[in-house]
Amino acid sequence: MTRAVMIVGGGIGGLVLTRALAQLGIDVVVLERAPKLRAEGAGITLGANAMRVLAGLGLADAVAAAGRELRAASITDARGRVLATSDFTALSERLGAGHAIHRSALHEILARDLEVAGRATDARVSVRCGTTVTAITAPEIGAPVVTLSDGSTAHPDAVIGADGLHSSVRALVMGELPIRYAGYTCWRWTGTVPGAASDLDTVEMWGAGARVGLVGLPGDQVYAFFVANAPRGTAQDPAARSLASVAARFAEFGGDVPRVLAAMAAGGPILHHDIEEIEVRPWSRGAVGLLGDAAHAMTPNFGQGAAMAIEDAIVLARELAGHDDVAVALRSYEARRRDRVDDLQRGARRLGAVAQWRSPLARWARDLAVRCTPAASSQRALEKILAHVP
Repeated sequence: MTRAVMIVGGGIGGLVLTRALAQLGIDVVVLERAPKLRAEGAGITLGANAMRVLAGLGLADAVAAAGRELRAASITDARGRVLATSDFTALSERLGAGHAIHRSALHEILARDLEVAGRATDARVSVRCGTTVTAITAPEIGAPVVTLSDGSTAHPDAVIGADGLHSSVRALVMGELPIRYAGYTCWRWTGTVPGAASDLDTVEMWGAGARVGLVGLPGDQVYAFFVANAPRGTAQDPAARSLASVAARFAEFGGDVPRVLAAMAAGGPILHHDIEEIEVRPWSRGAVGLLGDAAHAMTPNFGQGAAMAIEDAIVLARELAGHDDVAVALRSYEARRRDRVDDLQRGARRLGAVAQWRSPLARWARDLAVRCTPAASSQRALEKILAHVP
């Protein structure tokens, strides 16, 4: 059994892995580059598959209380005419409910009482903020040697990079790998839209090379995302982040979009980033492994990015607890996760490409196909994703 694990990155995947390892009796050190554990971001949705993992860790009730149950989701055209609707009632009865929550609220729950998470198993958990890794020696056999940004060294049994798409652990151990740009960029905002959230379920509106998504959060909060085809690097242009730029790009959209854009003028940060993904093969070298976006960042079109990190975490924790040889545990973890992640990454990529079509003829054919797809078929595809038990 692995005795001590160093996790680089205090995001969703890293914190779930920390708690899972501690509950299995494994000591954990979490390194977080930021001066404190916190989350920047907007809203996030967690499907039933993610909620079941959180339930096993004793966290689902807190997440549900801080979030809002996902009851239905619709796809519409840019004017708000419904193309398809999925009612989650039956799925929730069979699989459990999904929830929408602000990322900061989720992060707070995951970090709460973290350092005593291993009390029942005598596992020690420590969190070191303002610290990261500067070098890793990763032999094929034996424990890694880690040099930290404060100049000290550490000798954990395993190092796990849970540090996102631009993972420093991955770069140090595997070198620089190509990151694929999806061809579109995204603006995210969360704020108060009076009267909107009370009757707003999840909706995604498809236009010409552009999409808008609206998700109701507790109270009058709305999580909005705006996606547009654009050259790579658009997110680095400060002018592109302005409300005026967003409003101009999405002027064709009707429905609740004008009301949301008006609310955005009242304040709240607009987050902007290009949509990118990466495929890493393999996910480990010796006793150093990757989790979540560091291993398989995917486009967000299925809303499963965070869920994949959460599923990764519980599988990885079990494998590390079940093997004396860390390298064997990491290879077993990848073998159990690879097909699942690859399927969702490819599917999300295809869906995003179709949703971003610009040609009028192609969009007409796409919208017709969505309208004509039987609801039962869509439900089966969704159930296949949500019913997975890692």
